[in-house]
Amino acid sequence: MFKIFDLYIGKTIIATTSLTLATLVGLSGIIKYVEQLRKVGKGTYDMMHALYYVLLEVPWDISMFFPMATLLGSLIALGMLASSSELTVMQAAGFSKLDIGVSVLKTALPLMLIIIAIGEWGAPQSAKLAREVRAFALSGGNIVSVRSGVWARDANDYVFIARVDDEELNGINIWSFDRSNTLNTIIYAASAQYMGDQVWNLQDVQKTYMDGSIQLYKEVSPNYQWKTNLEPDKLSIVTVKPEELTLTGIYDYVNYLKASEQDASRYELAFWRKLTQPLAIAVMMLLSLSFVFGPLRSVTMGARIISGIVVGFSFYISSEFFGPLSLVYEIPAIVGAVAPSILFLGVAILLLRRNV
Repeated sequence: MFKIFDLYIGKTIIATTSLTLATLVGLSGIIKYVEQLRKVGKGTYDMMHALYYVLLEVPWDISMFFPMATLLGSLIALGMLASSSELTVMQAAGFSKLDIGVSVLKTALPLMLIIIAIGEWGAPQSAKLAREVRAFALSGGNIVSVRSGVWARDANDYVFIARVDDEELNGINIWSFDRSNTLNTIIYAASAQYMGDQVWNLQDVQKTYMDGSIQLYKEVSPNYQWKTNLEPDKLSIVTVKPEELTLTGIYDYVNYLKASEQDASRYELAFWRKLTQPLAIAVMMLLSLSFVFGPLRSVTMGARIISGIVVGFSFYISSEFFGPLSLVYEIPAIVGAVAPSILFLGVAILLLRRNV
């Protein structure tokens, strides 16, 4: 009998969670599409490009909204069961509140596996493709994102950048041609900082003067002022956010940054956030259970939904608070990543102990 109860509770939660997730992703898609329409007309970017971009962003939106969707879906599902007295009937049949809690956690397991799969084999790949399609169209084909970096064209210069991070670049290669398409100079710089007014300060520079395919001489300098139309806002359309990488991708990049003695804290935080995201799903479902058995036992469905939105938004705010806080005060990244889940888990346990 208990297996039947498990399946029934699980099926109800998954159904309402799926509906909630579809609603959240749909609303996000509409907002994104309206936002993308503002870019129509730049380069070759048109309405179909905007629609294609929004559709490719769907897996990323699913990954982002999943914790809130599980909270709202569980609140709605358990609230429906409570309102129809089905939870009362289950308890009368010997199914305790603890058993109901275990059933909810059992339902969390497949949802956790789904979000892991999407986060590793769906969202990063689709987000990368969306970024590449939009960048190519907006730049009129002058900026192309590839796996190893970014290719760009600026007048007669062809540029390859290994890494773009806001106003900082790494691994810059510049090939300059004259009007007759003869190669004049090749510039390599280890890094660059944006100085403003379309000027980048290249550092650790090697400048090779050419006459076509013939090397004339080489020049080495600590700095070089590079004036270009490739400003940070143009390069930002191909910038890879840490959250958009796979776990293995973030892990490898953290090791690369540490090996080259660069700050890896942002990427470490993204790694632990991604790794502990399934924990957030379980916490949200436990929180919904504690609310249904406690303060939201006899309220309307609308009140439950509003409460779920408030709690979900509070979780997001706490995540955005503890994460940057750990970076500023050099607290271990894992603490900044799991602190919101631990905080809300404590609230859930406190409410459950009071009402179960």
